[in-house]
Amino acid sequence: MSILECTECGTVIKYYYDEFYEPNFKCPVCTNYETGYEYHTREEIENSKELQAIINMYRDYDRLQKKQEERINKRNGPFR
Repeated sequence: MSILECTECGTVIKYYYDEFYEPNFKCPVCTNYETGYEYHTREEIENSKELQAIINMYRDYDRLQKKQEERINKRNGPFR
């Protein structure tokens, strides 16, 4: 799972790559697309400290994963 953020309206969507794949996925707020994914509008996020903390946790986790991948690539593999 990861999060997607709409560049137009700032809506944040919890996106699942494998289990619930939607090939024609679009922002549910900008396009009125009906999706099964959980999403939150920019206003909901700005008004909820809990949502802000959850989204920041996912961003931090993504940043850590990217750093780990960089270290692995520098060593030409995870165990070298």
